[in-house]
Amino acid sequence: MTLQDGRMITFHSETTKARRARTELDGGRLVAPY
Repeated sequence: MTLQDGRMITFHSETTKARRARTELDGGRLVAPY
């Protein structure tokens, strides 16, 4: 398994948590469109 494969698995399994963390880190603005 490559690093990208691992990242995609993590992304798909934690999409909501990742989006929330990303938004909080950017001061409440949505950084990425997904």
